[in-house]
Amino acid sequence: MERGSPLPGVFTGDRARVQALGLPAGLEARVLATLDGERAGARTRAQRESMAQRESMAQRPWYRCEEGGGAFGWSLWDTDGAGHARLWLAADRYGVLHVCACWQPEGLAWACVRLPGGGWLSLSPGAGRHPLWGACDLVGHPAAPCARIPAQDYLRLREVPPLDRPAALPAGGGAALLNFLARLMAERGEERVRYRGPYPTAHLFDAFERSFAWLDGDAAPGPPEDERAAVAGLRASERASLRARFSAEEWPAALDAAPGNWRSPEVQWRPDPWLGMQPQPGLTLHWRRGPATVWIGSRRFEAGGRGAPDAGGCRVWPCPDGGYAAGLVLLGQPWRILAWLDEAGHPRRLELAGAGPTPLEGPLPGPWRSVVFDWATLAATPALATAVAALEPEVTLAWAPLSAAVVELDPAAGGATGGATLRLQSGIAAQFRRLAQEGRPPPELALMAVSDAAGGAEGALRRLAQERLAALAAPEPDELLRQGAAAQERARARLRRELPALVAGLARDEGWGIG
Repeated sequence: MERGSPLPGVFTGDRARVQALGLPAGLEARVLATLDGERAGARTRAQRESMAQRESMAQRPWYRCEEGGGAFGWSLWDTDGAGHARLWLAADRYGVLHVCACWQPEGLAWACVRLPGGGWLSLSPGAGRHPLWGACDLVGHPAAPCARIPAQDYLRLREVPPLDRPAALPAGGGAALLNFLARLMAERGEERVRYRGPYPTAHLFDAFERSFAWLDGDAAPGPPEDERAAVAGLRASERASLRARFSAEEWPAALDAAPGNWRSPEVQWRPDPWLGMQPQPGLTLHWRRGPATVWIGSRRFEAGGRGAPDAGGCRVWPCPDGGYAAGLVLLGQPWRILAWLDEAGHPRRLELAGAGPTPLEGPLPGPWRSVVFDWATLAATPALATAVAALEPEVTLAWAPLSAAVVELDPAAGGATGGATLRLQSGIAAQFRRLAQEGRPPPELALMAVSDAAGGAEGALRRLAQERLAALAAPEPDELLRQGAAAQERARARLRRELPALVAGLARDEGWGIG
């Protein structure tokens, strides 16, 4: 299986991707027939198992039934002459292709990974250069590269490389790429891997958790999903410690950091990749002993307790009567359910959000503005903090009845400042009043409301700040860090004054700026 061609400029569908691999004719025909059968609903779990047993007799290549004897899909692997495992294809039980990778004797020729919101992300080894990193692999759409990673030997991956512009990737692109690397490492039996590169941030730690399990000081992996409840408190404390250790040393922006200065955070990881499934258009699951992430369109909903700040209140949780729900969680309680799944991930019901902008219900009062922006400034890395703080005069904050999100950013909405508009879920106020009427302590609810709103806004403001910073001439790294530290100190001082007053007012049901 060495006849693959370079990455074509444009693919016209899954069939074209398979045909571009240059598989032997008989194998290509079987792969296409398998995909067609899955899409038509003609293949059963028993047929997948039979297929895997028949193909594995040849040893090279071989089919792999995914989790539960093929209940979730299959993949196609082989090895090179030195015995290194190579992933060619991964498809789900619905006949949807999620990974397509072409290999040549010297290594990976190209790869494509499916994006949850539609479309594909490509990986083109050796197709670019970086002024500090030298030879690079390009990441992006086939005709529009958007990021680079240092050139890698994908047959012998033992470290996770950095990405120079993670914010430039489309929604879910970083997760899909990182999971592809995790699958290769897991198949080769890599039990302890580390990140090596600049900027080991807390956000990067969260991204790693989606495809890797952290190893604590005793080399024990993070607990499986069915054990989380019993050890939640202990693991939460341990996770917080590891997350702090991972991000203990923050470098200047990746564009300004030479590889000779890179070090590896001491936190070690075990590859623990998810399996992609797309039961129907607009719904994508990342399955890892259950739905770790549910994508409804390009919106991400994550299983509770994963600590991913970008997810805001968009969560996945088990239902009392079995199966899972995905939707909005506000003040620790479900607010709106958008998807119901059975125990195997089949959708029972799905509600897609309507198109078009959400009408505004009212601007956030002044204390809200200062708390939201100070919160985001403190959560940012020092190199980004100044850019986050600089957004305050130009971004309008407004309540809105969002149907499927805690926050929505419209970069060109105008508003009172003439800049972007950040819409915050008005259901936060309604949820506060409902739970207060049920007897929950108002001060506790008020602090949770601020945390939900400011925590959700933080991710959107950080991404907008990264875009603004990337458009500017690269500043001197030391000066950037100095300015960032000063911005965070100002934010910390103002937050100490404003946050207690805002929480006290909300606890009295005052200061919401919305009826």
